Amino acid sequence: MTNLIRNRLEIHDAVERIIPEEEPDGILSIHLKRYQFAANYCQDKKVLDAATGVGYGADYLTQVANQVIGIDLDPVAISYGQGKYSNSRLQLQIADVANTDFADSEFDVICSFETIEHLPNIPAYLQETVRLLATDGIYIVSTPQVPQTNHNPQNPYHTVEFSRHDFEALLKDYLEK
Repeated sequence: MTNLIRNRLEIHDAVERIIPEEEPDGILSIHLKRYQFAANYCQDKKVLDAATGVGYGADYLTQVANQVIGIDLDPVAISYGQGKYSNSRLQLQIADVANTDFADSEFDVICSFETIEHLPNIPAYLQETVRLLATDGIYIVSTPQVPQTNHNPQNPYHTVEFSRHDFEALLKDYLEK
């Protein structure tokens, strides 16, 4: 099953997946650090983990959050996570990060790690993030950085790779309105 998740290619769903029990400790540790950092802001909060994959990070955040909802487009990844992580504070759902059915301002915290560089419609994703985030909410995001923004990256799973300057400017355009 995990090979199916890892190697899955579809028109809009070419993905890279972290599957904890299959990753070398160093790789898993690097990815978990993002969630360890985010946990500092999730105490007693309602959290969205956008592009959760199999949900290992969303499950980690349930240690401190009141509720965590992890969403991903990949039904195989969500099914795997639902079978692996059983927690009353966790829900894993199939959903598009750029177009959800959640209410306006529903989340206190939105986490989105190594996601934006995969998306075909970044403006729609950022508009949806702003819509879902509470007025005083926190958006915790990461993406690989390159010296210059590249709209034709070598990584076949990426639609764009951002420089720090361009990424910060993009986020400010949406988040500081």
